[in-house]
Amino acid sequence: MNMTTDLKEGRRQIGRWMGLLITLCLFPCICLGQWTTQTIVLRPGWNAVYLEVQPEPRDCDSIFSSLPVESIWGWNRRFTTVQFIQDANQLLPGRPDWLTYFPGATGDPALNTLFALHGDRCYLVKSTASQPVTWTLKGRPVPPVKDWLAGSMNLVGFPIDGTSPPSFASFFAGSAAHAGQAVYRLQSSGLWTPVANPVTERLNSGEAFWVFTSGASTYGGPIGVKLEQSQKIDFGRTVPETWISLKNVSKQPRSFQLIPNASQTPADANSPALAGGVPLSYWQFNLASKQYGWYPLEPQTTITVAPGQETKVRLAVRRKDLTPFLPPVGNVGVEYQSLLTVIDQVGNRVTVPVTARSAVSGGKSALAAFGGVVPPGTASDTPPDVHAGLWVGTAVIQKVSQTSGSSDPTVPRATGSQAQFRLIVHVNSSGQARLLQQVMLMWTNGVVDSFGNIQQLGRQVLITDDSLVSQFGGAALRDGKPVARRISTIGFGFSGLLPLAGPFGDLQNPLTGTVVTGYDDPLNPFKHRFHPDHDNLDAELSVVLPEGVEAYTIRRLLQLNFSAEDPEGRARAQWGDSELGGTYIETIMGIHKVPIVIQGIFRLNRVSLIPFLNTEG
Repeated sequence: MNMTTDLKEGRRQIGRWMGLLITLCLFPCICLGQWTTQTIVLRPGWNAVYLEVQPEPRDCDSIFSSLPVESIWGWNRRFTTVQFIQDANQLLPGRPDWLTYFPGATGDPALNTLFALHGDRCYLVKSTASQPVTWTLKGRPVPPVKDWLAGSMNLVGFPIDGTSPPSFASFFAGSAAHAGQAVYRLQSSGLWTPVANPVTERLNSGEAFWVFTSGASTYGGPIGVKLEQSQKIDFGRTVPETWISLKNVSKQPRSFQLIPNASQTPADANSPALAGGVPLSYWQFNLASKQYGWYPLEPQTTITVAPGQETKVRLAVRRKDLTPFLPPVGNVGVEYQSLLTVIDQVGNRVTVPVTARSAVSGGKSALAAFGGVVPPGTASDTPPDVHAGLWVGTAVIQKVSQTSGSSDPTVPRATGSQAQFRLIVHVNSSGQARLLQQVMLMWTNGVVDSFGNIQQLGRQVLITDDSLVSQFGGAALRDGKPVARRISTIGFGFSGLLPLAGPFGDLQNPLTGTVVTGYDDPLNPFKHRFHPDHDNLDAELSVVLPEGVEAYTIRRLLQLNFSAEDPEGRARAQWGDSELGGTYIETIMGIHKVPIVIQGIFRLNRVSLIPFLNTEG
């Protein structure tokens, strides 16, 4: 191989992997947005505030453009003991402990070191108004993550239920590093005064405090919430389930309520469009009450946790219940968005963002993400069919009709054992289902110009035509070499694509098709190349005999009846979305003078979201 060939091959490899990398980076990483509004009342003078949301826009110029404020101060947390200043009026700009923002008309912009506000942070705000001012912040909720500075004062706040806030004593009782320690709250005069009676004084929603911690701690309140995905629950397009861990960080049994709430509309057009809420289910396993399986998360689902114990709650998205949504023209993305609030009976609260996406989210951009180039004429606001992609599963035959010795030879009867074979079905972007005998997952390289700029991303493709294999590369590595991933079935012997009639996944109408094996087909069970009575030739081996002399055409009438629940009663989180199934019925004509009917169940799993086959895309 010469240098020029090496260079071309190198560019092809770069194009392939860069295309994959950019695809992974661009499409899954759309900015998440689950929107709510936090309301803070600013009294005249000094205010210590805690932000529960990540405001959008987040820059200080936009946030404070219409508020009567003199200055905003953000604690610049360091890893050394904090020098506590009891009078906020003595704060000076330029101190390493504080970042500052002064609106243009009230101070010197050169002193500004605070340019944006962030959720789960605390700020000091000095209002110049003579009356209380309502400050509203629209943004995404940020679950609290605390990392206390040991042996020091810490400026902190917590998400609190404003209708029944907890006392300082009950809130910090579960933490040895905080129970009985000093707490200071800010007065409008700018003085920090100690909380005199922690048993009666209560935390306020949106208020920040100076709290002393006597040792290392990550205490975030009596409700300990951990997520599998850090600070959000994101089901994406393919994740069927995740978990949320609830820990009772107190000395008393606690009942936690999981409350799903609707998301508000996005703050601006640069955020993903709100397609609807995220319908959630949770897993129950209680043998005593005979409750086990997936149950819809009701408006107030209660989970009881013993003192000091932690319980994982499995959550699943019911994508089959996602509300159909037509993406707006020119949208930057589409997401189903909700909020999940965890609250206990004594006023502690944590709100978690929840997002999900479906195969129909995103219009033309979604089609491109799943398969590459969008076919000409596809409207930008036309989403792919909700079931578009490659489905692979199994048919399990449990009943067969008896052609003799039965009063009705067409009624399927239970067999002594089961037989099974693979099913492969592809659904294109318009919803047309086709039965496949084989399919290969392969790769087509991206296009890079002479300057190294990517003109077209590389992408995975689904190939059923063997004559096209040489045009594509492998999609998986075997012994260090790219190879195609092949999926095939011995249950059917046809070649090409077999269109199926009816809507795929519809609960009211079956999906049907007919597999025909001609009487002279090499795979016909009557046909045998080396047996003179089964070669469809006369005694002289010169004349082809017509059908019915030595062999018969075999017709297999397929019928797939989809069911709302798993046919064996299994509790499947992804049922109705990435997993479908129901009753399989097949009528075989041509083997016997009486049609043979077989029956069983089938399951299909979506293994690819690509809605194109061969060169369709």
